[in-house]
Amino acid sequence: MTTPEVMKLGQLAVRFLLEGSQSGGSAAIFEFDVPSGARVPGAHSHDAYDEFGYGLKGVLTFTVAGKTNDVGPGEVRFIPRGVIRRFENIYEADATGPAV
Repeated sequence: MTTPEVMKLGQLAVRFLLEGSQSGGSAAIFEFDVPSGARVPGAHSHDAYDEFGYGLKGVLTFTVAGKTNDVGPGEVRFIPRGVIRRFENIYEADATGPAV
């Protein structure tokens, strides 16, 4: 198995574990590191696919359709396609989570 390439998006580090081209466009899986207090992408939506946020390390705060929930290690947040979402790390510890 090869180590995924790290792509930097501002303060985030993103590693694609499965790209859409590898799944016939049906799915992508990526893991991202979010430092404490990092600037993250603004509220947005994805019309072509659903998304799952799964906590690996630390805690990320997800806001989905106006409702806010923390996601920590082993916890999952379902994000339906077309729904406005955002995430942030408001805690002191860095966080890592994949989106599937």
